[in-house]
Amino acid sequence: MILSEEAAQGKGEHIIALSGMFGCQGEYQQSFESMMKGSYPHLFLDMQEIDSYERAHLLDYEINRLMELNQMGNKCTYISSS
Repeated sequence: MILSEEAAQGKGEHIIALSGMFGCQGEYQQSFESMMKGSYPHLFLDMQEIDSYERAHLLDYEINRLMELNQMGNKCTYISSS
């Protein structure tokens, strides 16, 4: 719940931690935060009906997909476990 609230605002300690997990440091942290805020409806509202375990995996996949679409994949160092 806290992560979705912070994503809606585009800031917060959980978003900063998630940014770090995806390898987006320094100037790319702000880009990551903006991406999460802009994608909030898709990442959180559209997935409300999905089981929490499935949603966690789908969220990981979708964040990676959005990073590629936003050409952040070569700037951040996260390697998906999928």
